[in-house]
Amino acid sequence: MKKSTVVLFLFLLILVGCDDSSVNVTDEFVPGEVSVKFTESVQKEDAKIFIEDLKLNPIDLSDLDNDKHPNWTLIGVPEGREKFWVKRFNGYSIVEAAELNGIMHAQ
Repeated sequence: MKKSTVVLFLFLLILVGCDDSSVNVTDEFVPGEVSVKFTESVQKEDAKIFIEDLKLNPIDLSDLDNDKHPNWTLIGVPEGREKFWVKRFNGYSIVEAAELNGIMHAQ
């Protein structure tokens, strides 16, 4: 029984020391920005028109055709209203996902 306790302790010690640096997960987000992933069929121009129709600012549409993070874009929203816009974007059929910029989006 004592040997298994030592093995368990070493396993937990190793587990705590492991780091997955491929994903940037923080408790902070960028104020005034929301990350939005559009469905695969959405083109840059369609996304720009959609965002501007909502009276918002398309910050960076370059990832819409980026192989590393396809269909993601940054959208400028009023500061303090980021969570509202995340919920709202997640309700549109052309949006696959929306999140606070900096919280979960893999870098």
